[in-house]
This record gives sequence, C-alpha cells and structure tokens, in this order.
Amino acid sequence: MKHLSRWQGAMVGAILLTVLGVVIGLETLLLVALVAIGLVVLAEASPAPPAEYTVRRSLDTDRPTPGVPVTVTIEIDNDGDRMLPDLRVTEDLPEDVAVVSGTPSFATSLKPGGSASHSYEIIAPRGEFSFGEATVRRRNLAATFGAADHVTAEGTAEFTCETLLDRMPLRQQTIQFFGETPTDTGGSGLEFYSVREYRPGDPLSRIDWNQYARSGTLSTVEYRLEQAVTVVFVIDDRVAAHVDGIGGGPNSFDLSLYAAARGIVASIERGNRTGLATLTGSWVDPGADEGTRQRINDVLDTAATTDQAVATDGGTDRLLGRLPANAQVVVCSPLVDDEIVDAAERISAYGHAVSVLSPDMTTGLAVDELTPGQRVAGLQRRGRIERLRGRDIPVADWTLREPIMVELQRLQQRWSP
Repeated sequence: MKHLSRWQGAMVGAILLTVLGVVIGLETLLLVALVAIGLVVLAEASPAPPAEYTVRRSLDTDRPTPGVPVTVTIEIDNDGDRMLPDLRVTEDLPEDVAVVSGTPSFATSLKPGGSASHSYEIIAPRGEFSFGEATVRRRNLAATFGAADHVTAEGTAEFTCETLLDRMPLRQQTIQFFGETPTDTGGSGLEFYSVREYRPGDPLSRIDWNQYARSGTLSTVEYRLEQAVTVVFVIDDRVAAHVDGIGGGPNSFDLSLYAAARGIVASIERGNRTGLATLTGSWVDPGADEGTRQRINDVLDTAATTDQAVATDGGTDRLLGRLPANAQVVVCSPLVDDEIVDAAERISAYGHAVSVLSPDMTTGLAVDELTPGQRVAGLQRRGRIERLRGRDIPVADWTLREPIMVELQRLQQRWSP
C-alpha cells in the first residue's frame, strides 16, 4: 500500500494561514486554517482500501472466426464488508489483438457485496491467445492511500481464432453425385417438374395413379433433376496477397483461408464434387467423399501453419492444366493487385464459370478514419471489382461486417451444372 501525498499542499496552506492570522490578528484566517487542518486530518485518517475483491473474465466465444468481433466482459466483485470507493481495472490484451469497440479499462466503486461489469469488443488474427494479468488500482475515498494489484482473472483466459473448421460435415454417401443444385431437366429428384406420357419401363412409384383413376390414362410424374456440379476453390496465397488488417486483427490470408474453408463446406454439403487449389501449387482433385475432405483439410492446415508467404508467379498455367473441363472456379483473394484479376479473366476465357470471394482489407473494423493511402487502396480495389463484373465474373465483396455465409449464399446461386 502506497501513501499518496495529495494533501501536503493543503497542510502547508493551513500552516501559512495560521501564522498569518496570528501575526495580523485576524480570526477569520485562523478559522479557515482550522477547517483546512481538519480536512487534512480527516483525509489522513481515512482507512486504506482493502484488497478483498474478485475479477472474472468471460468471452461470448472462445473459438472466434477471423473478422468476427468477440465480446469480452470483465467483472469485479467486492468480497469484503467495506466499501471500495475507487477501483480502476485495466486488461492486458494479447499481442496483435485489436479493440474495435469500447475500451479494455474501466473505473467503478463498489459497496460491500456489490459487483460491476464492463464489456468491449476485440478481433484477432489466426492463432492461440492468452490474456495477461489484469491491473486493479484501488484508492481510499480521500485518495491518500493507493495500490496497484496484478491479478489473474477467473474465467476465460485463453481463446483460439481458427481459420479452419474442426469438422466439415459430409453426407455419408453421395449416390451418382446427386447434389442440391437444381436443373431445368426432369428426372429423379424431390421437386415436382412436370407430367408426361407413360413410357414402358417407367417406375411404378412415379406413375400418376390419381390421373389414371380419373381418366384411365397412364402418365408419369417427373421431378426436377438435381445434379452435383464440380467446384474448385482457388486460394490466392501469393506474397502480394498477404495484407495486414487495418488496426490489427486477421490478415487477408487468414480471411481467404477461412472463406475457402466455409465455401468448401457449403459446396460439399450440397453434394457437389469439390476441389481445392492454391496459386503456389497445392492441388486436391474434386470429390465428395471422406478422402477428399481429409486431403482438403491437410492442404488448408499446411497453408494455415506456414509462417511466411511463398513467392510465386501466380501458377495460372499449372492451374489451368489441372482444372476439369466442367469445373466452376471460386477464387478467394483480397484483390490487392491486377495480377489476380488477370488470372481470373484468363480462367474465365478457358470456358470456366469463375466467381470471386474477396475479403475487403481496405476498411478497418478497429479504426474510425482511414488514411489517404488506405482510401486510395480502397478505390483501386473497387476498380478491380468493377473490371471483373464487367467481364461477367461476379464478385462477392465480403466487408467483414457481414457474416461470410451471406456472401456464400450469393455465390451458390451461380453454381449450376
């Protein structure tokens, strides 16, 4: 406990007033001096604040995803029977974690048995993080005694920001690669498509028996044929595509990996044959079975644990040589330069339906105002998006303030046989 010399000035003033009052014989000065001395004595007699409190921390999730803010709540309880008139709590945040809303410190006072809480929001890059000790500064009512304690908060102390999903739910079997992408062709499926004349060999289960009972004419019900498509997700892992987030948080590669992982899950869940490629040369043949899932996980895991980007010329030629003729391509890239735009246009020119899923790294969740350079980068990226859309290449512009699944749903509408 440290004694704070906040009332020394008042004591010196009181002594001077006393001397002056005695010298000039003015009772008013003596009265003022006595009041000042009384205040000083009262302040010095104020008891030191006890260290009887508990600090707890909670997160709305301990496994956040890149670009999604996490709410941190810090709570402090007065466990003693004396008032804590002045408490100031400050969190020690992990390195590279950015605060996007609120502040990791707050001040309060607590009556015996009372509690107070404070919340703020953070975003983090990929990795595992641990909070440091919270600093609690406490002072008595007169601010003559104070102490700074470094305490370990109860509750959540660690969290992991994951790019990859722990599991990618797959159908146990995909019969003849039937998925959930409807076509304009009748056949086996679930959604009614049309009624046609009966043909010998048509399954009995598809005969319209109601019509036969009414008219005596055999007819066959057709359903909208649902076929799987082949979708290959391409991750832009060039050096240029590694861009730090404005104000901290996940970088562009973290977000591209995450976007690809979620997109792959959505595609496989639809029964599509799904593959993965990176511009540095990684490749997984399209498929819809457990082996494909595992190979995709291995590639994503390797990419996620690579410390630095690998230099490459883009790898477009190699990619074009591997793509199946009917493959649709989803490019996951922050669109930081024209090279990736050229690559997407070239893939499209080879007859592939190309879409782009792009995390926007030109706006920051953790800053209120952009620099001139950041605004220019945003305008350049906007120009690349317009260029792609002008070539009939749709771009899902993921602003990070919207869930990634919103953009994926827009892309899924384009996946067709």
